[in-house]
Amino acid sequence: MLNVIDKEHYDTVRGWAEENGLLEKLQESLDYLDGYAESNDKGRTRCDLYRDFAPNSFSFTMYLKDNEGEYKRWFNGGLIFHEGAGTGAEYPVLSVDLSGRTDARWQVHT
Repeated sequence: MLNVIDKEHYDTVRGWAEENGLLEKLQESLDYLDGYAESNDKGRTRCDLYRDFAPNSFSFTMYLKDNEGEYKRWFNGGLIFHEGAGTGAEYPVLSVDLSGRTDARWQVHT
C-alpha cells in the first residue's frame, strides 16, 4: 500500500513528469513501491512516501505487517530521479548508479 504523506510534493512531481513525458516511468516506480514484497499477501507492506531534497524525488519508509497485524518499520530509502545523460540538468547527481543506464528515470535506493 502506498501512503502519500506530502500530497503537494507528490502532485508537483507527477505534474512535472507528465509535462516531460516521464509519467509512465514514474508510475512504474510508484507501483513497484506500492506492491513491494506482496506477491501473495496483499496489505503485507505499507510505503509512506515523503518529499526528498533531491529534485523530483521522494524519500520513503517501508513498513511490514507483523503477526499481530501491526505495521513495523522495515527500512528507509529514496525513490530518486536520475536525469538522463545530456539533458543539461541544473543539479549534480545526488546518488550513485552503477547500472550504466543513461535514460531519465526514478530508481529505488536504500
